[in-house]
Amino acid sequence: MLKKISFTLISVFFLSACSVQQFLGYESANNEKLSRISTNNCDFTNINSLEFDEEGLKSVKDELYNGTFYGYQMFLCKNYKNSIKAFDLVENAHKNNDETNIALQVGKELLKMLLNDNILDYTGKNYEKMLVNTYKAMDYLALGDFDSAGVEINRALDRQKRNKEYYEGKINSLLNSSSFSPKEKDEVMQIASSVKIPYYEAYKDYSNPFVSYFASLFYILDDRPSLAINLLQEVYTQEKNISVFQDHALVVNNFNYKKIPNKIRKNIEKSKNDKYIWLIYENGKTRAFGEMNLSIPIIFYQKDAENVEYALYLKPTSDNNHLVITSVVFSIPILKYSSDSYMFLYANNKKTSQISNMDNIVTAEYQAALPREIAKSFLSTVGKTLASVKANKKNLLAGASVDLVNNLLNHSDTRHFVGLPKNYQVVRIANNGKLVVKSPEGVEILNTELDTNKHYVILVKSPNYGIFYTHILKGR
Repeated sequence: MLKKISFTLISVFFLSACSVQQFLGYESANNEKLSRISTNNCDFTNINSLEFDEEGLKSVKDELYNGTFYGYQMFLCKNYKNSIKAFDLVENAHKNNDETNIALQVGKELLKMLLNDNILDYTGKNYEKMLVNTYKAMDYLALGDFDSAGVEINRALDRQKRNKEYYEGKINSLLNSSSFSPKEKDEVMQIASSVKIPYYEAYKDYSNPFVSYFASLFYILDDRPSLAINLLQEVYTQEKNISVFQDHALVVNNFNYKKIPNKIRKNIEKSKNDKYIWLIYENGKTRAFGEMNLSIPIIFYQKDAENVEYALYLKPTSDNNHLVITSVVFSIPILKYSSDSYMFLYANNKKTSQISNMDNIVTAEYQAALPREIAKSFLSTVGKTLASVKANKKNLLAGASVDLVNNLLNHSDTRHFVGLPKNYQVVRIANNGKLVVKSPEGVEILNTELDTNKHYVILVKSPNYGIFYTHILKGR
């Protein structure tokens, strides 16, 4: 018996060497990744999960976790080609997951319940998929490859469409709620009262207005502005952002300022060559995932020396025989708080405003998945507790070993797309050849000259105070 126990423990710990997070969880790894972005660390050498060859990035361990993060960070660090390679590996992993047969999926779920979710590679969250294609499109735009960027935009929009279909039941329940009826007293709705706009608000937290908005800006940069019209209508309706509605008016009128009705063109800057600059600001850090772990000790006693039946040990008596101590273990993922960097930025003295709230998007998907997570954790708890009690009945050392492993494995899967912002903001200004981006305190972040014959999208990310990433995406 001792040999069997020793062999079992050695096997488990040998396997754990391949994935230490089975026993430690991923919160520490998440914090390390967040620290990289928060300190502008763009050194990708000596990272165990990444393998490079002479042509660049070759492979990534646990693609949907590490590939998504490092693909995003490589984009932020302007390492665009390796970012594309990382995102390619991520997409292949998503494709493989989508094509996994039902029997194998069931087997994986059983393995997760017996051990924990960290035993296998991360499978990703729905909101992450569309963002992978969006940032991959930015990689291609930065390299001047509009055709490849267009492919990624189409994929992002298709994933967004499928996500809406996946959450159709929840979206329909929101549509039936009175809180989602149009309110004409809203100032922005009054301005747009003469324009027929589809009502998209109910599913804004089950899609991502930023994905739709960036897709619309891509079509503007690509000289196909007519394809942006419906996307801008969708984003405007979801976020009630007057700037987005004015974008729509500019696109409909082919950026001819004079054709826009006076009540709509208020505060729209007139451009000399009908060209504009859009500053997208990624503010702060969105909600990260943590875990809540419980381990409750339970004591059983043997009814008599000849009887192998056990009962709960509630109080000591002289008749108590063999005592068995085991644990009921339970773990579920929880959401942590988000944080702002700068509440807004200025572009040529115009202030950014929100177009997408990542906190709400992350929370909506978490809440939708929570009942399933609780049920799965409960079944895992029952199975592990029964295994521990059964082992204790046979041998005290065997029971203690199983209980130890159960406690070590008591971790939820906290992997996610690390580093995303708390919210996305935007401001549009006329392209008159000069752009100056400043913080609310007046600290200069970007000062550049631009071609007045082109549209531009400028991306500025600030995960925390004093740290900035900037990208300039130029129209055709």
